[in-house]
Amino acid sequence: MLPRGRSSDWANDGGIFRPVQLLVTPKTFVERIDVDSLPDPASGDGKLTITAYVRNTGATWWSGKTSFSIAEEENSLIVLTSSQTDSSSKALSVKPGAIEKLTLHTILPKARLWHFDHPHLCRLDFSISAEGNAHAFPTLFGVRKLEILDGAFHINGEPVRLMGVERTAGSNPELVRQNRRSGSHVTTRT
Repeated sequence: MLPRGRSSDWANDGGIFRPVQLLVTPKTFVERIDVDSLPDPASGDGKLTITAYVRNTGATWWSGKTSFSIAEEENSLIVLTSSQTDSSSKALSVKPGAIEKLTLHTILPKARLWHFDHPHLCRLDFSISAEGNAHAFPTLFGVRKLEILDGAFHINGEPVRLMGVERTAGSNPELVRQNRRSGSHVTTRT
């Protein structure tokens, strides 16, 4: 079905169909950040595991320091920096042509939890620096725990009833067989 109005029911079979950015980085840069964030119901804090992947595309060893800051996305209020933790300015070395993985564990005090009704997000800015050169990598995350308890889906300990289904020709085996026999392509929604 062709897109119309606010519809986005369109299968792109190739090409770029979302925003693209070209990032210019130094030879050693933060390639990726993973954040695992779990709430601690007893303390109200968030337990964070920050994993950074730093790539050195240069021909020589890179040695420098790492740091991070975490801010509330909605108001840019800084809620934690690496200087407030035992993770302050970790030294890091990366050999030429390699990727170094660095994992930090820290606590986000009195973390505001992500919820369907209040999708609170935090922005992590992770930086590396050496001899006046620096590179920073931002990422967004929410503090939440997803789990199945007694056959029900829970977010942060609260049972959630998920409603609605979208079924397309590729996901419904009966419809796929029907379409193959008739030679048509149909998308259905229930």
